[in-house]
Amino acid sequence: MILKRYEDGGYIVSKFEERHTHPMYSHNNAHFQKSKRKLTLLHKKMIIDNSKINIGPVKTFKIMKEYVGGYENIGASKSDFKNFHRDLKAYIEGLDTQMFVDNFKRKTLMWSAYFFYYEMDEDGCLCRALWADPICRKNYVVFGDMVSFDTIYQSNSIIWSWGYSHKKCVTFAVGFIAKKDVVSFQWLCRTFLKAMGHREPNCLITDQDPTMKIAVNSVFEQYFIPAYFRGIFVGGIMRTTSRSESENSFFSSFINPHVSLVEFFMRYETALDAQRHSQAQNDNDSQEKYPRCKTEMLIEMHGSKVYTVSAFYNFQDEVYSAFYSCCVDELRKENGMDIAVVIEANRRRKFKVVFESINYETNMLMEKIL
Repeated sequence: MILKRYEDGGYIVSKFEERHTHPMYSHNNAHFQKSKRKLTLLHKKMIIDNSKINIGPVKTFKIMKEYVGGYENIGASKSDFKNFHRDLKAYIEGLDTQMFVDNFKRKTLMWSAYFFYYEMDEDGCLCRALWADPICRKNYVVFGDMVSFDTIYQSNSIIWSWGYSHKKCVTFAVGFIAKKDVVSFQWLCRTFLKAMGHREPNCLITDQDPTMKIAVNSVFEQYFIPAYFRGIFVGGIMRTTSRSESENSFFSSFINPHVSLVEFFMRYETALDAQRHSQAQNDNDSQEKYPRCKTEMLIEMHGSKVYTVSAFYNFQDEVYSAFYSCCVDELRKENGMDIAVVIEANRRRKFKVVFESINYETNMLMEKIL
């Protein structure tokens, strides 16, 4: 179709080719047109929030479809979701480090117990950082006797954590290093101690990284033990690095090697919220629920009241096994101490158990029955 303009401002069709015309888009296809597509605040919030749990824009688009009942009701296309995510990352990229540092500076001003410390290299680039919020630092006071020091998969971020009464891990701090060298690991260890009031753990467990081993030995000295060890009592908490690997896997479900510093912090906060929610649920279960006892022994009933649920089940297994496979052969007092001789029914062994009531210490000596 060719239009001709007249001097009075009007137009007239001077040529029309009917075979080149086609109908306007149908109502059913309206959602594909650019004029009908626009990312709303809800769309943008979902893209950002879902990224915190490692869900990308394409999967977010599919989730939105389920919320609104169909693709035609979303109001935007999959490309719109991907483009917003791309543009957001491009915006952050140029300001990533400054936004990261400014965020923590604001937190330290808001909460005096919030710890953040960082260093820049000779080029003015961020090379090391470590932070711990007030709850992390409080957890260390309560559960910091044993610490696991491990790197997150395919990244230069370090998680300090360990298990506690629910047989789950709590996080004490997290740090970043630009290089995995001895100097950087030493800085992390010293800064971690600074964050925790210079209180050293009784035991520190890491993987077999030789650089990390040198740094940890130089800072913590006798507190370091290798990944695989024997002869050290740790209350049955761990005999390998399985718990560290479990924590690593947990954080890796929120974080990937391609995120920026700002994205890492946002995802770390989300992971920490999930961890603490699980802990709160376990606390509630231990306070409001009492597991059923398998025997009539008073010690098992007492354990059901003082132990957390997860710890009690381990205790219960020991009590149950002892109830049916052990018997007390002798009870006596000697030098103010209670002494019991316990015999196993299925194995030719006996145990001499010595209990000192003054300091509540118990010692055991095993002997084979000839």
